[in-house]
Amino acid sequence: MKKLLLSLMVLASLVSCGKDNKVSSGSSNGLVNVSNPLVTNNPYAQELVTRINNPAAGFGEGLVLTSSGSSNQTCGTKWGFINYCYGSSGGGNYAVSAGMTWNQLAAQRPNIAYYYYMSQPVQHASVNVATKQAQLIQLLNSATAIQVSGTLYYIQVSNAIYVVDTRYPIQANPSALKSAQGEDFLTGAY
Repeated sequence: MKKLLLSLMVLASLVSCGKDNKVSSGSSNGLVNVSNPLVTNNPYAQELVTRINNPAAGFGEGLVLTSSGSSNQTCGTKWGFINYCYGSSGGGNYAVSAGMTWNQLAAQRPNIAYYYYMSQPVQHASVNVATKQAQLIQLLNSATAIQVSGTLYYIQVSNAIYVVDTRYPIQANPSALKSAQGEDFLTGAY
């Protein structure tokens, strides 16, 4: 009996050889391209990485206002010095219906352009999503501080603060920037 028990124990250990019993996370956690401990140790920042890796589901679900004109924007100041605006109108001749999201508007009008305070307009259809993903991941890898407020992610790098607003499509992000050269922020889309 002792020999049988010993044989079974040896057999069980041989069967388990070669297994490391680790669960491979692969790329499903979305952290394969992020090495910054500020991100990897922060569940809110990890959520942003997940959104970046799946931009169709992670961005653009904010509602577009149904009335036209920039007077319907909600603007504010963060940290006492960076401005931001959101809720910009679809404006122009776009058929914006109540409850329409930014993704729905972009699908309806792929030539919609995002306008910024100090930058040239960016046409939605001309933005390469993979390039935008790489840009946002690089920001996270360079971050020296990250703060989250609802759908707004404030990413501080050595010389600037970027705001990523997940209400807008990934093509419109970062939606704001504050640096020594000044500030810029999304003012509308037409």
